[in-house]
Amino acid sequence: IPLFSELGELPQEIDEFISAIAGFYAADLVKQLLKISWQLPKQWIDYSVDRIEEITGIKLKDFVYLIRWQGEENLERWKLVLSDGSPVIIKQTIHQIAVTQDYVILMDTSFVTGVEQLFNHPFPENKPLEETLREILGKPEYPDAVIYLVSRQDLKNGQQVALGDPEVQVEAKKVTIPLEAAHFLADYENPDGQITLHIAHICAWDVADWIRQFDRSPYGNHPLSPPRVYGMEVNEMDISRLGCYVIDGNKGTVIESQVIKETPYTWGPGLYAYLDRLSSGDPPARLENIYWYCFGLWEELMTHYNVKIFRDYKYRAIPMDEVLASGKEGIPACLFRVQTSDMVIADKYQFPPGCMGSSPQFIPKWMPDQQCFTEDSKTGYLVCTVFTPERNEFWVFDAEKLEPGPICKLFHPSLNFGFSLHTTWLPSIGKREADYNIPVALDYEAILNQQCDPKIRELFEQAVYPHFSS
Repeated sequence: IPLFSELGELPQEIDEFISAIAGFYAADLVKQLLKISWQLPKQWIDYSVDRIEEITGIKLKDFVYLIRWQGEENLERWKLVLSDGSPVIIKQTIHQIAVTQDYVILMDTSFVTGVEQLFNHPFPENKPLEETLREILGKPEYPDAVIYLVSRQDLKNGQQVALGDPEVQVEAKKVTIPLEAAHFLADYENPDGQITLHIAHICAWDVADWIRQFDRSPYGNHPLSPPRVYGMEVNEMDISRLGCYVIDGNKGTVIESQVIKETPYTWGPGLYAYLDRLSSGDPPARLENIYWYCFGLWEELMTHYNVKIFRDYKYRAIPMDEVLASGKEGIPACLFRVQTSDMVIADKYQFPPGCMGSSPQFIPKWMPDQQCFTEDSKTGYLVCTVFTPERNEFWVFDAEKLEPGPICKLFHPSLNFGFSLHTTWLPSIGKREADYNIPVALDYEAILNQQCDPKIRELFEQAVYPHFSS
């Protein structure tokens, strides 16, 4: 990152020279050679790490720890390994985990992270160089979902690092499912070790990517406009799919699978909502209804780069030319309910053109006669944040009747929120009851003592510590 900052301050003559070179690099053959040369240092590093480990006995390679904290005292952890003893390695990212009655489930999700995401606009006067740099460093996500299953019975007496305990390893079973994913849900009950997963397959879509100022439109190869789209998520490059899978947790194999897609609804399932707790506070045994919000397709969010990088997508369902045509015409955002028993879209609502929703949240209906919330998974309300061409609003839907549209729209002249993601809800607001507390100053002092820049300490002492009493 400091290197990019320094390069951005080069004299204009050198700046122009780099731009000219970037134009030469635009040739695909040169880009391929550069990608190969970029991989050579990594291979050298891997070789060096192997030698260092042999000499020192210290393990430096990738690792994954599953960490448990029970609300007080020390953290405990387990190192995840495969059946052959090799460590679990995450190729992309872990965006979420799920817990069932007998298993902890992790997924290597299709959020691609890498060097290309350490910068956004490093060379403001060199858009060709910025574009070439992104193409050299960038890569599409893996087209499959990789899942790791850990038996909760094996999670006993983990390593407490604070007490100097020895490392504890636990086996994770690896399951590979065709079609990539970012979000998934799991039924809490897993009878006879059979795990039911509900997965949104975001096909040919890197949701960790965003619109750069140097991005070009695939319609005429001109710069994207208007600038208000800079920083927004890019479009998906194929229709998304929704899957329900039954997995044998003991063997790590898929027993049953159902995968659906339906245009124009299942384009870009980003966020979900469902009845996540019963009146008792426990999770429901099975997820009978899941609400998904899909972003649709927007002409302004189609980029030349994504068309190119996903043109040869492994599991393509809609030809790229049709995707481009649909993006040009536009597919509205959609909120729908999936009935998981037969994997059908049982109810849906398409947003008006130009409106984009986000952050769906299911809120169960209060039953005054019984003085409790309903435990029916579709009796309640769906609340979304919505961006309209005029303003920001909150829309409230009857969860049993999405198709007629929102039953209420809330707005205020001072309501102005940014792009929102995950949400939660509280039946009431109260004071914090937990007595566990780590003083902020105590938590950060060791790190601050390692910093040489006095401005960092000044920032904490003036802008952070005064806001915390302990």
